[in-house]
Amino acid sequence: MEAQELDPLAQEFAEIDAVLARSSKILSGAEAPARKEETSLRDRPDLVYDLDWNEEERLAEWQAVLAETRELPVVLRAAILLEA
Repeated sequence: MEAQELDPLAQEFAEIDAVLARSSKILSGAEAPARKEETSLRDRPDLVYDLDWNEEERLAEWQAVLAETRELPVVLRAAILLEA
């Protein structure tokens, strides 16, 4: 038997360790390489992901609401941004 067969979670733990190491580098102010996307939008299952979802467009809309609500009280702003 191989070592991976003995520990089926080894790959998952290695990925978690990589995320933690990258996060520590970023939090300490060091430059960290960009994360590589393993799955493309086409590989996402239709059952879980909305194929018509345009993430860039939605983020731009949310950032516009963020800019428009700068002068509002914090709690009201948070509620509006949560809804947006």
